Amino acid sequence: MTYTQVPTTKNIYERSLVTAEDWFQVGNKFYDNQEYEEAMGFYQKALQIQPDYFDALINIGFILGHLQRFGDALECFDQCIAKDSSHFMGWFGRGQALRYLGRPTEAVLAYNQAIKIQPDSAAPWRYRGLALAASQLYSDAVSSYDQSLLRYRDDYYTWWIRGISLESLGKNEAAIISYDQSIALKPDFHEAWHYRAGALSSLQRYEEAILDYEEAIKCNSKYWEAWYCRGNLMLNIKDYEGAIESYNQAIHIQPEFSETWKNRGDALFELGRIQDALTSYRRAIDIKPDNVDA
Repeated sequence: MTYTQVPTTKNIYERSLVTAEDWFQVGNKFYDNQEYEEAMGFYQKALQIQPDYFDALINIGFILGHLQRFGDALECFDQCIAKDSSHFMGWFGRGQALRYLGRPTEAVLAYNQAIKIQPDSAAPWRYRGLALAASQLYSDAVSSYDQSLLRYRDDYYTWWIRGISLESLGKNEAAIISYDQSIALKPDFHEAWHYRAGALSSLQRYEEAILDYEEAIKCNSKYWEAWYCRGNLMLNIKDYEGAIESYNQAIHIQPEFSETWKNRGDALFELGRIQDALTSYRRAIDIKPDNVDA
């Protein structure tokens, strides 16, 4: 008996592809399905047929970014810019790659070029803000986020990161307003609730902060960071039993974060449960031997 090879979806596609556009469009199908390696193969075929196929080159760059090969992604975007210095996505992609490579100053310059080419696009303003925030230029970051929101006001994510920069400037009330906008647009966005709680805590509005941490947990039951921060707040207001309960929940989800064990030990110590506290401190040291506070 002989067996014939069962054709794969990829093989079926390849038999009918002729033009660079054919290869590109099938690559997009794999890209949309997050099958990045397969998509990249189709884009490379498109480029073999048509070397100046910018969309294929750009998509390869973004795939390399998804694969965390940011240096290779940067090379792709630079190739695009070398062929067409007015290519918006080339400059935008370059900014993204540089930002992920930890080169925020260069990233800002790339975003500036993208903005010159397409001044009405919100995206480069948003990510320019993130690059400025990475350089601790928080006022400039807020201004950049504001420009993004002028172009796309219903962007819950930009309202959220705007709030983070405002908090970094000590403008907690303004940050809360920004988080409120984010939550209004996406009520199940757990991180906006979480950061709003932090801003409320900084203003000593502890009861409201606790409720916000609980909202974050409702939105994402696996969000151990909210349990951890809720525990820290409880510890600060000397509700030691409440702190231990929160830390226990955080540990149940993420048992390998040493600070949770250390702070849990502090709460147990305050309640006079010395042996339990020592056990918690030992666990913190086991996870992170250089945790000198434990």
